[in-house]
Amino acid sequence: MSKLLKDLNPSQRKAVTHKKGPLLIIAGPGSGKTKTVVHSIAYAIENGVLPDRILAFSFTIKASEELRDRVKKIVGEEKGYLVNISTFHSFCRKVLKKDLGQLYKTESPNFQDLDEDQQEKEDRRRVDGAINDLQYNESVKSEDVLNFIVKCKALGIRPSEAGNDTPNPEYARIYEKYEQRLKEDGWIDYSNQQLFTDALFKIPEVKTKWQKKYELIFVDEYQDTDPVQDRIIKALGEKHRNLRVVGDDDQGIYGWRGADIQNILKFEEEYLDEEECPDKVILLGQNYRSTKKIVAASGALADFNPERRDKELFTSNCEGERVKYFHCENDEEEASTIANFVHRAKEQGSRSP
Repeated sequence: MSKLLKDLNPSQRKAVTHKKGPLLIIAGPGSGKTKTVVHSIAYAIENGVLPDRILAFSFTIKASEELRDRVKKIVGEEKGYLVNISTFHSFCRKVLKKDLGQLYKTESPNFQDLDEDQQEKEDRRRVDGAINDLQYNESVKSEDVLNFIVKCKALGIRPSEAGNDTPNPEYARIYEKYEQRLKEDGWIDYSNQQLFTDALFKIPEVKTKWQKKYELIFVDEYQDTDPVQDRIIKALGEKHRNLRVVGDDDQGIYGWRGADIQNILKFEEEYLDEEECPDKVILLGQNYRSTKKIVAASGALADFNPERRDKELFTSNCEGERVKYFHCENDEEEASTIANFVHRAKEQGSRSP
């Protein structure tokens, strides 16, 4: 047995040793999800998949860096460096650097390969400019407007249609002015990087070229992907069909920015074939982080969602204390309450023998 399979529970081992075809990994809270992904990448390399033929999407820069560091520790610096681990936006920047010209017969828009923090600052600066143009400075926050625009673009809502999707009509007007500014500047904003990549993958020769690059594709936090990201994933996975998505429909948190929980709920019926992949769904149900009372309480709460996938979550940890419920009126009160709990816990810990 490969040393990579040691210290894995049966479900993790089943996921790691999955050889070919699409796979949905439902990873409950504290179930060793990242460990499973890391060992899956290492196991694939051990069994002949070239490192640079593996593509892994993480949702944040921090998660990408952590995943890369952990892969390097197992497979070594050289092989770990070759594995393609990135956020969706960093991957889209790579595609645009190579193929943006394919979308335009004349001069392409201005594309600068900025990191994600710089890109967000540029996008926010243009939102602020649109707000100033319309003299809405005191009535709206640029962060809220930018999140609204990101959600609209993820859902394919144009500025002319956006007034139907917000209680604040000023957001729709700012969105329209923002798009005008983008066009005047010839600028590609954060969301359009994904939209342009999606458009490029509708060009057969471009899609085929990128499909050939990757033999095995992983997607973390799949429950938080939006429709544009989902189309990009499926376009890349069409050729080899070695697509492994990891997530949990109970843990979706980015619906306010356009994420669609249906991506993970419908993946099985849309993408998986019984003959091609009989073991098409694997549940990582053992929680290594929480007490039994916390696992039971979270499961009981999630059961109120009629659309959730049935799953059995469990832990071998201790019973723990009863779960306490606190209602806070706003973000500030919630932050203060948590900080007080942490402070008290530290004080009690310092007094322990």
